[in-house]
Amino acid sequence: MGCSRCVTVVITTYNHAHFLAEAIDSVIGQNHPADEIIVVDDGSSDDPGTVVASRPEVQFIRQRKQGLASARNTGLWAASSEAIVFLDADDRLLPNALEQGLACLAREPRSGLVYGGHRRTDAKWGPIGEDRYDPVGDPYTDLLRGKPIGMHAAVMYSRDRLREIGGFDTSLQRCEDYDVYLRMAQTHPIASHPNTVAEYRIHGANISLDNRDMLHWILKVHERQKSFALARPDAAKAWHFGRSFWRDYYSEQTLVSAKQAWIQSSHKLRAIRGLLNSMLMSPRPAARMAMRAARMAIRAGAKSIIKKYRTLRLRTGVYHVYGKSRLNYSQDELVVICVVRNGRIYVNSFIKHYFGLGVKHIVFLDNGSTDDTIQIASKYDNVTVLKTDLPYSKYENLMKNYLARRFSKGRWNLCADIDEFFDWPFSRTVSIGSLLRYLNARGYTAVVAQMLDLFSDLPLAEVRDDPEEDVTKNYKYYDISNISKVAYIYSRLSYDHIKMHLGGIRETIFGTKTLGLTKAALVFVGPRIQLFKVWHHAENAYLANFTCVLLHYPFTSSFYDKVKDAAATKRYGPVTSDEYDLYWARLSREPRLTLHLDTARRYIGVEPLIDEGFLVASSDYLDWVGRERRCSEKSSLS
Repeated sequence: MGCSRCVTVVITTYNHAHFLAEAIDSVIGQNHPADEIIVVDDGSSDDPGTVVASRPEVQFIRQRKQGLASARNTGLWAASSEAIVFLDADDRLLPNALEQGLACLAREPRSGLVYGGHRRTDAKWGPIGEDRYDPVGDPYTDLLRGKPIGMHAAVMYSRDRLREIGGFDTSLQRCEDYDVYLRMAQTHPIASHPNTVAEYRIHGANISLDNRDMLHWILKVHERQKSFALARPDAAKAWHFGRSFWRDYYSEQTLVSAKQAWIQSSHKLRAIRGLLNSMLMSPRPAARMAMRAARMAIRAGAKSIIKKYRTLRLRTGVYHVYGKSRLNYSQDELVVICVVRNGRIYVNSFIKHYFGLGVKHIVFLDNGSTDDTIQIASKYDNVTVLKTDLPYSKYENLMKNYLARRFSKGRWNLCADIDEFFDWPFSRTVSIGSLLRYLNARGYTAVVAQMLDLFSDLPLAEVRDDPEEDVTKNYKYYDISNISKVAYIYSRLSYDHIKMHLGGIRETIFGTKTLGLTKAALVFVGPRIQLFKVWHHAENAYLANFTCVLLHYPFTSSFYDKVKDAAATKRYGPVTSDEYDLYWARLSREPRLTLHLDTARRYIGVEPLIDEGFLVASSDYLDWVGRERRCSEKSSLS
């Protein structure tokens, strides 16, 4: 820029010494070094000089407390560079800030100021929302309508042009930057670039968080432009718009704070005061919020009416086919429920698996099978078969909830699809009765199960199944190389290591984005427990301190036909149907597709899944299993 010092950064501080070092370091770490760094202390009592003393490249100026505008002016008149940036001590510049600002000034040398984007963060620099940047159009009218410059540290000034307009107005306690932008836009061009160059930290003590006071000062600054703006038709319209915009903006911010205070039950009075202040600023945001609430209430009411109608229709649309219509069992016994359609190749294996685990009774709800699913299931004792032709896409969760409440109220229930075979860690040692007594004794009301997809080492087109044989024998491989884990949020955890699983072999092969591979499959059907939330989870439950597995066998000889039918009929609803569309998109092109990749492993039992991190078990659960094993060994010896 034709000067011995290209750019100065002025850092202003007032009792922010604990933030100051980070601000200074963000300037020192610039890609284009600052030629001058000036810290102006506006009468702090926390000794920022100690922070500056360890950084000899920083110039330190102390003044008695005169306000932020005065502190910035002190830095402005001390600066020896032709470009200048102002940074508050609790914020920081990103490494590209000076480089991008100087480049923009070089492209637009007549500009009085240039600016880029900024990022809002929490106290620990965690991003809040997306980066913010509003490009410049007509600078003066844009600023009148509601300033597009979101953060002062994102601005780089021409020092001489800032001095020319008189610097910052020391009579303003707040919004002195907005005042400068407007005065600069009257006489000089303003340019912008889209690069994010600064971070604005929200830590609870920011001076711009008092909405009522901010509105007072911003309207005061805005009012100063009245005579100049009204002399131009385009600016006059922008000025009037801006008056309403600022009132609505700060009213809405106050309303959001009031809503948060209301949610915190101990701050009801503060919430009411916030609502009143919001209404005084502008009634429009409150009116809009009321309209949104009314629309939400109408939608919720409509959903409630539809749910009640469908619940009633389901009760009258379910027919008894076989077995007991009512069950009586204890709290250390288990009933399995299953909604099924065309499960011929699975039914025998499913029933034998669960009876082998010690399950008391199995209830099937057939949903329009065209094969002999019902006939096969009806050959077994301790099996109930119901049927309904209601559409699965609309009634899925209602069907499952109906079965659980009808057959398992006040007792344990396991919901499994026909291709899901439940198991738990050390099931060969711990019986189902012992497991349920363990859960009851500790007050647990649900157990998380992770779905493990099993498949053959043959291409899908070559697998063959016999309904009379064990359907699982051909599918001995799994692949957990693409499993990701996130926090489990649906009920209270007793063990923090329990996570929600995502991804897996289906995402690897087909690119599907499922709702997750995690289910609350085993649940105590109590009055407070909300079943089948987001399809697979329970709310208001207390989750056990271990996870189980749902051995999932979708990739059988029936997979191709099931996918083709689901893609054509959309019977599984919009979310799951999208998943089946992805299956069909690849299967229709590659019917000989294989899932057996180099990362596949052979399934040898539940316990190795704990060692691999797929399942988890707390020390309390493992100690209990050890005691159960010792008791069993003693019993066998006696």
